[in-house]
Amino acid sequence: MVRSSRPTPLYLSWKKRGGGWYKFLKVRLSMGSLGKGGVYVIWVEDAASANKKTVYVGQGKPIADCVKRHRGEETITRHQTDGRVLRVTWAKVAKNQRGSVEHYLADTLKPVEGDRWSDDDPLHVNLPW
Repeated sequence: MVRSSRPTPLYLSWKKRGGGWYKFLKVRLSMGSLGKGGVYVIWVEDAASANKKTVYVGQGKPIADCVKRHRGEETITRHQTDGRVLRVTWAKVAKNQRGSVEHYLADTLKPVEGDRWSDDDPLHVNLPW
């Protein structure tokens, strides 16, 4: 039997609405799951939900406060142009694992904004898409 050297990823339950992802600028910040602590990913995609480009990854509690703060940052909102739509998803993660998950997401998704992430060792997780 051949064993993979890659560890089994921590499974995260990424939040979606019905048939698609949440719009970053329109997601209701009072939703219960946004009141939890965890990690989040902000990205931009075209109208066909293709050509995704990760804008930012982060962690915090409550996630709603992080999303609210980023809505006021031009470095994030400027990516929603020419028919491209900003999206967001998040997942609940234990406080002692958030830094490691954030580090893995930043290394893997290569966000175009932000340059400071946790120094914790990366923890392999499933990606949102």
